[in-house]
Amino acid sequence: QKPGAYPSYGSTSVLNAVALAGGYTYRAQNSGISVIRYGDPAHRAVPISETATVMPGDTLTVPERWF
Repeated sequence: QKPGAYPSYGSTSVLNAVALAGGYTYRAQNSGISVIRYGDPAHRAVPISETATVMPGDTLTVPERWF
């Protein structure tokens, strides 16, 4: 609901990170979440599940569904 940077104190789950940002919007496609890992020189988006661990500096992307 509120994209942006949020403070992180160690590793957390994808679901907790989404909750910090206010949760999913009504158009979110929570099955298509991807992450760009901090320090990845290729900056490639990798699919990730809601239960996976996110580290400080990672960037999550939650796509919108069409309908």
